[in-house]
This record gives sequence, C-alpha cells and structure tokens, in this order.
Amino acid sequence: MLVESNHPDEVEQVEAHLTPEQIAEDRQMMSQNSEGIDLFTSFDQVQAKPELPSVPLVVVTAGRTDGWPPGWDAQLFDRLRSEQQADLATRVPGGRQVFAEESGHEVPAHQPEVVVEAISAVLGDTE
Repeated sequence: MLVESNHPDEVEQVEAHLTPEQIAEDRQMMSQNSEGIDLFTSFDQVQAKPELPSVPLVVVTAGRTDGWPPGWDAQLFDRLRSEQQADLATRVPGGRQVFAEESGHEVPAHQPEVVVEAISAVLGDTE
C-alpha cells in the first residue's frame, strides 16, 4: 500500500516546470523535511531498483491539494501529481487507486478510515 507516496520520477517531472531559482528553493525546503530523510538519495535508490513485485497494491491519493509554493502553477502541478499517483497504481498488475476526498497530504491523520480500508483490501479482507 502506498499512501500519498512520492513518484520515482517526481524530481525530474517537477523540476522540468520550474525556474532555476524555484528549483534551488524547493531543494532547500526538501532537505529540511521533518523526518530528516535525504529525499534525493531516496529518489535515486527507488529509480535504481527493478520494477515493483507483483503483490496487492492500493495507492491512496489525497483528494485535496495542500497547495504549492508561491509562483508555481497550481493547476499544472495538481494535474502532474494526479498523473503520478495514477501511474503508481499501474505499476503492479491489479493495482488500484483510491481517493481520500476530504484529505490533503496527511491522509492517515485526516481520514484514517481510508487507510484502514486500503490495508484491509491489500490483506484480502475486502475488495
């Protein structure tokens, strides 16, 4: 199960639509994430791995945007994020996408029932 997961090609896809100044600001912000994760190393590691194994997959996607930094084209980046989430669900045969319509990025905090349903589906308890 993936909950509001990053897409392996996210950096390249997003940065293709940003100015050099926006890229520098975004990279600075990403390096200061609250989890202390080196996100760029994580993206590199995921891209270096083979395809996902054929296992049950549910991609949980937020139904609402948390917004984008000033100067970013919100319509463009909302569409790109939507396409990335849909693509993740296609990476495993039988993968599917569900939406947490009333949630932004923090789906487990805002709509935990959607996450519980997705876990049950992955475990084979529901369809």
